[in-house]
Order: sequence, then C-alpha cells, then structure tokens
Amino acid sequence: MDPLRPLPVLALLSALLAGAAAAMPAVPVPPDGLRLADGRELALPGLVLDARTCAGPFDIEPGPVRGEDRHGRLLAAARLAGDGDLVRHLVETGCALVDPTVLPRRLAERLLFVERQAERRRRGLWRDPPVEDAARLREDGLRFALVEGRVRHVGRTGSYVYLDFGKDRRRDLSLRLEPAVQKELFADGAKPADLVGHRVRARGWILRQNGPMIHVTTVLQLEIAPP
Repeated sequence: MDPLRPLPVLALLSALLAGAAAAMPAVPVPPDGLRLADGRELALPGLVLDARTCAGPFDIEPGPVRGEDRHGRLLAAARLAGDGDLVRHLVETGCALVDPTVLPRRLAERLLFVERQAERRRRGLWRDPPVEDAARLREDGLRFALVEGRVRHVGRTGSYVYLDFGKDRRRDLSLRLEPAVQKELFADGAKPADLVGHRVRARGWILRQNGPMIHVTTVLQLEIAPP
C-alpha cells in the first residue's frame, strides 16, 4: 500500500474529531512532526526526530484534535495501530531525541529514562551517537543539538549564569542558565564556579547570541559528571 495514498479530507477530519480508531499511515517530518495521508501534519511536541534513522511510515490511530499549533499542524494524541504508545516507541527505537523544554516534567523524566535505555542498547540514532563536542561546535543556524564537553569558565550577567566551553564566547558554545535552573542546580549550597572542570552534557536549540548558545530552562537539559 502506498503510505501517502490520499484520504478524503472531510473523512479524515471527522475521524480525528470523533477519536476514531481507524489506522492511517504517517511519515516523519523532522524535526517534530508526522505527515498524514492527506498531506496535513501532526505535531509531536517534545520530540526531535532523527532524519537519518526515522524513515517510517507508521500506522497510527489519531485521537480527537485539540487545535493547531502556530505552524498550522494538528495537535492531537496519537497511538500506534494496535494500541501502542507512539511517543514512547519513537524514543525507545532511537528514532527521536527528547526535548524536555516543552513537556510536563514527569513526562519528560519518563521519556529521558527511555532514551537512556535506547542509548545503552545502541538503537536507531544511538548506533552512531549524535553527541557533539561542545568545544568544537561552531554554529550559526537554529537547530536542536546534544553536546558534551568540559566547562572552561563560568560567568554571570544580570540574573543569568553562563557555562562556557571555549575561550572565545563569540565563537565557542555557551549555556545560559535561567534563574529557576540555578535555584535547583545549586540548592545544596554549591556555587556556579564549582562547575569549572566538570563534564556536562546538554541538549537544546542552538541560538546565535554573540556566539552559539543554548538556553537552559530546565535542569532536565543537563547531565553533569564529576571533574
């Protein structure tokens, strides 16, 4: 069966609104969507699909539509045909990374646990891990990244703490820690400067602010190892 065989738009929308269980094919649209059979897209907030390993198609059972996101994509719960958890499946098989910045905390924690299992089992994208060297990263474009490196310098500007992985903030990657993250990270009396020399793995969207930067809005974006 052609996975992109058109379905009548009204019939599809009616099925979605009614929460019908009829399965339909969908193909991944990185970074965070699925294209349904009629060309409409379903948003997958909190996931970042890997274009190398996530080919599809998947037979899914969309639930009731809650609305649309700012890109006009459907917001609806969806399951794999046969009552499978679609989001968990995509993470478990190494088809997607977790973006905890847009998920409820408990859900993000559960999915990050599933992601660590996929990494240990070298499934999907973890066969060639997408972890980048933070000290070598030079980036001008907006994209989601998983980076790891040793913190060389810690600074503060206003209410933000910055973790720098290189000598030149105009070229080298920095992490900007939001005040809420600092409060949780240093709750035991530790100081930001104590992170110098530690290896840190971080995830998030790379922005261009003087140099490449990731805004850290939740501690779930960070994994900190001893120096």
